[in-house]
Amino acid sequence: MDAQEMMEEATVSLFPNPANDVVYIAAEGNKISHVTIIDLSGKVVKEMVIDLSENVEVDVNDLTSGMYTVSVHLSNGSISNDMLTIQ
Repeated sequence: MDAQEMMEEATVSLFPNPANDVVYIAAEGNKISHVTIIDLSGKVVKEMVIDLSENVEVDVNDLTSGMYTVSVHLSNGSISNDMLTIQ
């Protein structure tokens, strides 16, 4: 399986979006190993190492309102990048 096939198979959901206090991340059929939240300037504002779980709860209460990129690293080596709005 090449990198493109892994990216296509990585189904990751972020909800709710926009979020206020908590965002839930679900990886259908994969295990989450690492989550990084990056602000629009490219600064890493939150980083979590996960004990290989399909569902993760992330406290975003400490983040200021705005747009962020959430990078979800999966156990199969693929990475999913999604935009998240914090209200």
